[in-house]
Amino acid sequence: MLQSVIEPSRLLPGGEAARRQDPGVPPAAGGPRISILHGDMDELPALSDLLTAAGYQVRCHRIGSVQHSSPADSIPDLILVQSGGGLGRVSFIPSILVTTEAELADPASRFPLHDDMLVRPLRGPEVLARVATILERRTTPIRNAGGGLARTATRSTPTVVGLPDRHSFEAELALRVGVAIPLQAPETAVVVIALDRLREVNTVFGYQAGDVALAEAARRIQACLSAGDLFARIGTDLFAAALDGVGDAETAMSRAGEMVRGLQTVRTDGGETLALGAIAGISVHPSDASDAEGLLRRASVALQDARSAGPGQVRLFRPEGQPLQTRLQLARDLHAAVRDQDFILHYQPQIMLRTGAICGVEALLRWTHPQFGNVPPASFIPLAEEQGLMCAIGRNTLAMACTQAARWQQAGYPPFRMAVNLSPAEFYSDSLVEDVAAILRDAGLEPHWLELEITEAMPLDDLGSAIRIMRELKQLGVSLAVDDFGTGWSSLSYLRHFPLDRLKIDRSFTRDVTRAADAAAITRTVIGLSGNLDVACMAEGIESVEQLDWLRDQGCTEGQGYLISRPMAADAITRLLDLQAARPPVAGGKLLLPGLRA
Repeated sequence: MLQSVIEPSRLLPGGEAARRQDPGVPPAAGGPRISILHGDMDELPALSDLLTAAGYQVRCHRIGSVQHSSPADSIPDLILVQSGGGLGRVSFIPSILVTTEAELADPASRFPLHDDMLVRPLRGPEVLARVATILERRTTPIRNAGGGLARTATRSTPTVVGLPDRHSFEAELALRVGVAIPLQAPETAVVVIALDRLREVNTVFGYQAGDVALAEAARRIQACLSAGDLFARIGTDLFAAALDGVGDAETAMSRAGEMVRGLQTVRTDGGETLALGAIAGISVHPSDASDAEGLLRRASVALQDARSAGPGQVRLFRPEGQPLQTRLQLARDLHAAVRDQDFILHYQPQIMLRTGAICGVEALLRWTHPQFGNVPPASFIPLAEEQGLMCAIGRNTLAMACTQAARWQQAGYPPFRMAVNLSPAEFYSDSLVEDVAAILRDAGLEPHWLELEITEAMPLDDLGSAIRIMRELKQLGVSLAVDDFGTGWSSLSYLRHFPLDRLKIDRSFTRDVTRAADAAAITRTVIGLSGNLDVACMAEGIESVEQLDWLRDQGCTEGQGYLISRPMAADAITRLLDLQAARPPVAGGKLLLPGLRA
């Protein structure tokens, strides 16, 4: 007989309590699914036992743990969430808040978003009655409308590609961003991808060809995803992916761009090449939205921005993409930020892969808006380009970076490179060379400690002018690097004319070197090419020890990425330099930076 009050001492026999608290162990098939999102709750084993005995399928998820369950297999019919879990509203999944009298007494702790409430200590009959009432309220309209269906239609999946649908995706995403936030990589990016010409393919070649194109598109997108990412088909020609722990908006842009580039053409079963094309919109948790519904909505807003920009475009959600007044405010405030030099720099360490010694840092621009908070560079840089502010921003960035590099040297730290990106507007500016020379002189920095990075996406309409500018910069004594190598205009005919010092392997290749033969082959070729050209080779986007080991074994000498270090403020770099001075790196020894090994 069930007790009227659920006692903490009423534990399940043997290992059953532990088994039901492990989200990796599937519940027994049968009744409605209930997810319990909990912190430290003494009644948890007894609560799980009570619900299981009543015929429910129970999963327990500890708040803050990392969950990588499949969307189609993990959508609950009801969520019990312990207060403090921070779960955003999932419109089609009811939830019951589990709280205490003390928490209810605090107005700040009241949660209006849930369908019902249970107050601890929990009483068995009350728990079962409230659960049954909420589930009956949920399923009755479905039964009435659907002729006896006891479950909602959210479990249906598109048959062509066998992927979860929008509702499944949103449900799993809600659990990810609301409860199971990875502690080391808290940001999740939602990417909505639209196929440009699927309807044309269906009309011209028939629906069978369209189905083949759709399946191939899904396969190519999945090839760009990492373990733990979510993926679903959310519309006729729409896909959605949740990129787990991307770290920042720039990484999300890079990965979404890779997906879009892979969808420009697809092949049919008959070997025909079809022009398909795609665009993508991105939102990032938690800066853009704190709940799943908001993330999808804002990624869709960004998708419309991409559609307006033209084929093959990728756009981040931007507050200025909403009301015109907001966009005008950001533009006005951007002018003020340039005038008042309100930008700051963070620095991402670059290391020698054999020793872990810091050989350089890359300067990365940051802007904290007084109203909108941290505005990603991928959002404000396009606006700055539209406003003609990039040259002014670039000069300020270069001056701050060179001044900081000189400060580290003056403080007695061993010199290392300061890498700064050049925008197309800066590169083709008539005053670039003079500006660089003046900034170096004012900062007191020797030119060879400055490296200017030119992205491969930079337009090279006038090859002669580009070569002239690079040679003039080299005459100053600065180093030149090609950023995102392998994704743009590079060819041997260009490289043989450019006075380069370093090739930076794009993160899209680095990410796949241990799991995709083509990425490994391309990366191996770039490493060999750099040796033949007598230039250094650096890998961007190193995120795992396996990637680092592979790159080092192939002869890549330098690297940067989140495994090594995230971008950090200057004082944090100083502490890192102090740590390195206390424990000098040794070739073949243990790598100094956190997370690395030799």
